Amino acid sequence: MPSAKLALLMVGLIAGCGRAPPDRSADGSHPAFDATWVPLPCRDEPLRRPPVRLERVPTTDWPCRDRAFACEEDYLGLADWLQTLSATTTDLVACWQELEGQHLRGTPEHDRHPIPPRAQTARDADAVEADLRRALRLPELWAAVGTDPPIARFGPATTQRGYDEEEVLITVGRLGTMHGRLLLPQTPGPWPAVVVLPGHEESSEHHRDRRGGAELPRHGVAALILDTRAYDGRGGAEHRAALALLCTGHSLLAVRVVEAISALDVLASDPRMCRTRLGAVGHSGGGGVARLVAWLRADVAALVVATHTDYQTMLERYEEGVLIGPRMLSDDYDPEVAALAHEVGRLEALDIPALQADYDEIWGDPQAADAEAGATLSGVEWLAATLGARPVGDDRP
Repeated sequence: MPSAKLALLMVGLIAGCGRAPPDRSADGSHPAFDATWVPLPCRDEPLRRPPVRLERVPTTDWPCRDRAFACEEDYLGLADWLQTLSATTTDLVACWQELEGQHLRGTPEHDRHPIPPRAQTARDADAVEADLRRALRLPELWAAVGTDPPIARFGPATTQRGYDEEEVLITVGRLGTMHGRLLLPQTPGPWPAVVVLPGHEESSEHHRDRRGGAELPRHGVAALILDTRAYDGRGGAEHRAALALLCTGHSLLAVRVVEAISALDVLASDPRMCRTRLGAVGHSGGGGVARLVAWLRADVAALVVATHTDYQTMLERYEEGVLIGPRMLSDDYDPEVAALAHEVGRLEALDIPALQADYDEIWGDPQAADAEAGATLSGVEWLAATLGARPVGDDRP
């Protein structure tokens, strides 16, 4: 839970004299670093939330496997259920016209009416967190989704170069089933662990292979990389899900937060992980959700994001000043959260280490200073060191 500015906060893109990252392979993937990283001893704590039910299954069949970015049925079903609970019927056409009229008129230079910030001056972090919970309507959303803990089903492990991998299915009440890939170090645990939220139209495989996500377990950090449903940008599924939920008074952004929190619960319940060394990572569109999770979860010990957002994102295309095609809602469009965007976007207000990473090289290029080591760390080295992993032979506590 954010409460005060961390004195030794490490934020930002810092040019330095650390070693350069290795070149990419010919296929564009990231090669492994040479050093072996191992976790420091884990300080255990009781679970803060009800434990997730963990199961082993022989296969991980997922209905959205071949169409994850266009798989919005569970979200539309949740929106219908929310309408049932409120005993109302929403006209989506009229709701969309109202949204357009309030925020989305104008030209490419002035294409929306900005949502004014709720507070003009810096406030106590606890007050911001409380307002964020209210803006996302999390208690009502959790009640609608169902309060039973998630169920996580782990498929057989496969051995890769420098890590092991398990497919995971996470079922969260009326939100249906998420899919992810759990990348595990090949060194003794328990390990620090992070939930990774990729960007639009980027799968868990893409982040693993093209964004360098496989470097996390090679640096001693387990990584649960999620495959986000209804994440197709201008394809229409994301807009339909976002609109249906906004018109019930909720948002797809809040649903994404619930999904990420549920994934954190899976890691905290897994005895192979060190639950006092959990982190959140978000690239591109996933970064806006990761920021919110860091504000809302006291057990997030480190944050890495590679994006900025004002939580008013529209998916638009202009040619020579003319809007081509319909405007579409992004999943992070939420007017209530937009009023808090300037506050929740301040990483220095969090009381945990946070890194604003490079968008194109989130895990590669040197970008974070390590005064103690007298070097500049890559993104993955910074996160591993922050969460308590060290290269073999490094005896620093």
